[in-house]
Amino acid sequence: MSEPHRPTAGATSVPARTGLLIGVPLDGRRNSLNLVRLILSSSVILHHSFPLLNAADFGPQVLGDRLSGWAVVAFFCLSGYLITGSRWSKSFGDFLTLRIARIYPAFVVCLIVTAAVFAPINYLHAKGNLHGFLGGQTTPFNYVFSNLTLKMAHWDVAETPLGVPYAHAWDGALWSLYYEFFCYTSAAS
Repeated sequence: MSEPHRPTAGATSVPARTGLLIGVPLDGRRNSLNLVRLILSSSVILHHSFPLLNAADFGPQVLGDRLSGWAVVAFFCLSGYLITGSRWSKSFGDFLTLRIARIYPAFVVCLIVTAAVFAPINYLHAKGNLHGFLGGQTTPFNYVFSNLTLKMAHWDVAETPLGVPYAHAWDGALWSLYYEFFCYTSAAS
């Protein structure tokens, strides 16, 4: 028999967070669930590309539902399992702080980059100049500040994007963050 693995000098060990998945202890860090989540989220992205490309076929169906429908359900079940394990291992304050730190900064950057980079480029490309860009109904500033609560109040910036299948809507996936955060707060209590 071989000797048990012993850490080398200077190595730090990360305590394993365990949960139960069908009665089997699950290592919180080395469980391959992130790979499964990556595959599932990639399926959703692939499925959403069909209507964005004006393709007549919206992808394959399995048991009466689109592939992405099954991928979304599986992704949220797996994510819910992992987030619940995270909540049980932390205090309410720590859990909520980590969730906010994970979601909110990237959300704000997404809003700012959309309003300051992509929307002006699309407006310039579609209209040939930026005249009227800052004076539209939804200005870049209005787009950013009205959406800071995670609840999307405005989808367009100066009526952009233009010349795309879903005009006047930047990043439609942002709608889910408000509800996702609501689930975090209800799971935390």
